[in-house]
Formats: sequence, structure tokens, C-alpha cells
Amino acid sequence: MQLLIIFFSILITVQSVAQPTGDKILLMNTEEVRIDAMNAVNDMYNFEFEKSEKEFRWLKQQYPAHPLPYFLMGLSQWWKMLPDFDNVHNDDVFVSYMDTVLSLCDQLFEKNEKDIEATFFAAAAYGFKGRMYGERHKWTKAVYNGFKALQYILDGEELGEFSYEFKFGSGIYYYYAVWIPENYKWVKPLMFFKAEGDKKKGLDLLQFVSNNAFYTRTEAQYFLMRIFSNEENDAGKAYPMAEYLHRTFPNNSYFHRSYARIAFWKGELNKAEELAREIIACIENKKTGYASTDGRYANYFLGYIYEYYKRDKPTAKKYYEQTLYFSETGNALESGYYHAALCRLAKMAIEENNSKEAKKYYKKVLKHAEKDSKYYKEAKEKLR
Repeated sequence: MQLLIIFFSILITVQSVAQPTGDKILLMNTEEVRIDAMNAVNDMYNFEFEKSEKEFRWLKQQYPAHPLPYFLMGLSQWWKMLPDFDNVHNDDVFVSYMDTVLSLCDQLFEKNEKDIEATFFAAAAYGFKGRMYGERHKWTKAVYNGFKALQYILDGEELGEFSYEFKFGSGIYYYYAVWIPENYKWVKPLMFFKAEGDKKKGLDLLQFVSNNAFYTRTEAQYFLMRIFSNEENDAGKAYPMAEYLHRTFPNNSYFHRSYARIAFWKGELNKAEELAREIIACIENKKTGYASTDGRYANYFLGYIYEYYKRDKPTAKKYYEQTLYFSETGNALESGYYHAALCRLAKMAIEENNSKEAKKYYKKVLKHAEKDSKYYKEAKEKLR
């Protein structure tokens, strides 16, 4: 369901700076704002939030009636949330900034109902709100905000020519307009939007943006990595993108974790082990952005590597137990890595003739795993 929300939301991020032809001088056309904003956004991607938000606050002082600085402050909250969505600490602040963006957009629409900046900032704000509500399983709010975002995107297509930045939203749209009904058949009757989907066209547009755009380049690279890794199951194509994003933004815990995960699934186990150890060290040092989700991933990767490749089950067991710890303290009981670690520990308990311990692990699997998952079926079989 969350993938549906991603589609309906069409995460636009900073593409709201698209530039139409016409006489109006857009704030983001000015070279000083363009450079300062981009430097601050790059600091944000690198999780240097104090540094980036100082610049965003300066923009707010200079342009208090414009949605841009409030959107950037909201975007900063988003990237604080992204590494660990189970933590709701920043939700209210994030929503408040996006609601301020929408209020300022309404003021711009009162002067010009086709205001291009208002159109795209409104689409961006609604899109991000839709994504957040989807993560929180608030489906009614998620779908409402997602469709509002899509409405503004389609309106924007009719307002004239656009810069490379706008192609980002179009790329997401074209790809998921096909992928969603392919994987969720029941959604197909709902796909009544103007443009038909085309996955290749969507990927080509995202690749174009990742090579040529100014503001949305990083978002396009992030989405290409995500699509190739998750939707296309092509770790080979996702790997160089993950490597680049981590190298460019080494303090970004989300990119760090993604690089480790993709390396693991690609079979680059030496690199996966190296990255997993780095992640654990970052958690131990309480580095900004690193939390329970990162610990769950990193410890599972190391447990698997030690069990199957280093043939060291005692050490593997310790890492699997840490996987459980980070899953349970992070309230990630529906995680596949949590269920996998439970099953691995149950099998180890059986090998140690500890049936009581094995049953304890398998009962947790039955409680938290989906009934059609391989882990649930394994636990059901073993507990007969």
C-alpha cells in the first residue's frame, strides 16, 4: 500500500523551482538564491542540518511571504525522519511547515490562479504530506494529499515550458503509472489519469534529470537507486548509484544503509561487511541520523555473512540477537530481517537441542509475520 502512496504523492521535492517562460521573475531564477539554496540543500543531504537550516532561516528572513524557505525547512525535517520512520518526533513540525507552504501558495493563487511557483510548491507540499501519512498508515489522509499533489502536477503541465527540474516528477509518474497496476491488479480501474504510463520513458527521464538537472539531480539519483533496487530487483544497476550517493554524502545514514543493503544483495559481501561495521560504529558513536533501523540491517548482514560464509555460528548468533534487539527497540516487528533472524536463531536452537528456545522464536514469527510469508510457513511447520 505504501508504494501506492508513493505513486499518488509523486515525490517532487525541490522541483518546485521549475522555470516557465514568461515575464515573471521567479525567486529561484536569481543566481545568488540559486547557489545559496543549492549549497544548503547539499549540506542537508549530508545531514549537516544545523548548517543547512541556518541558510534556510536566512532565506525565510529575506523572503517571508514566499513558500520556498518554509518548504526547505520542511524538507529538512523530512530527511531527519527518513532514516527511521518509526520515530514520530518530527511529524508535527514537518506538517506545520508544509501547511505554511500551502497557505502561502493560496495567497499567490489569489493574485494569479496559474502562478507556476505556487503550483509546484503546492504539489510538493501535498506530495510529501501524502508520503508521510502513508508511512503512518493514515490511508485516507495519504490518498487525499496524494491526489491533490497529482492534480497540481497535471495543472502544471499546462502552464508552459519547464526546465529540466520538472522532468523529475514526470519520470516518477510515467514509471509508476505502469508498475503499480502491474503489481496491484485491483488498482488498474483507478488509473484514470491523463497520460499513459511508460516505464522506459520514466527511467529515461529520471536518468536525464540525474545527469542534467540542477536542483533535483540528487532526488532523481535516489529514486533511480530505489527503483532498480526495489521495483526492478536489479542490484547491479542500483549499486553504482548507491556507491555514488554514499561517497558524495558520506554523513547521510540513509544512503549509507542503502549502499550496504544493495552491496549485500548484489553479493559484494566484503563491501557489505565493511559498510555494516561502519554503520554499527556510527550507532555506537551516536552519530546524527543513525538509529535502530540501521542497526537492524547492519547486524543481520553480519549475522548472515558469519553464518554462511565465515562458518562461525557463535558470532553469527550474536549478530542475529542484535538484529532482534534493534528490531524490538525500534518497534520494527513486521520487518523481514526481524523474521529472518528469528528463524535463523530458532534453527540454531534446534541444533543445540534447545527446543524451548526454538519454540519461543518461532512463536514470535507466527505473531508478527504475514501468513503468506516463507518465515510464517516455516514457523507453522516447525511448531506442528
